[in-house]
Amino acid sequence: MPYKKKCNIMKLIITKSKKSQATMEFLMTYGWAILVVLAAIAALVYFGVLSKP
Repeated sequence: MPYKKKCNIMKLIITKSKKSQATMEFLMTYGWAILVVLAAIAALVYFGVLSKP
């Protein structure tokens, strides 16, 4: 395999890897944030803060 072709393949793999990592970081960050919000709402409902008197 020519050297230039090898370099292009490696650049493609590295680029895809960086994009994948950024996507996973985005999903993990917002996933945890959504989970915390849902847990807070569940706690409010459980303790009756959101129910009508």
